[in-house]
Amino acid sequence: MSKNCPILQSCHRWTGNIQGVFNITQDRVESYLSTSSVTDIRVGDSYTETLRHLAGSAMDPAEGEEIWQTLEREKILAEYDAGKVDYHIEFLRKKNDGKPYWESYKSPLLSKSDDRRYHGLFLFLRYY
Repeated sequence: MSKNCPILQSCHRWTGNIQGVFNITQDRVESYLSTSSVTDIRVGDSYTETLRHLAGSAMDPAEGEEIWQTLEREKILAEYDAGKVDYHIEFLRKKNDGKPYWESYKSPLLSKSDDRRYHGLFLFLRYY
């Protein structure tokens, strides 16, 4: 995973974004907005399945595995409990036709309740 990708930083053309809210505790997408007519996230989808799709679309399978391990739901919940509040990854992803594009994924903790319910904002920025 590129945490500071010079190629992504030099891109001036972003092709869209998707943003919304994950209910990490209940393992689901609660809301989303997209500037793209094509999206792979739907309200009601599980966080786990969304993450599995995200990680599986990495151009480099090893990088996909690292994304899966970094953002796995139980790990995220434990890290939120420990005080971590922000995740950011940038990676080369493949479209359905196999062509590559850069994706920047950010997911800060949006809210935490006393009964350990977590909501995380997500933002995907797509660059070509």
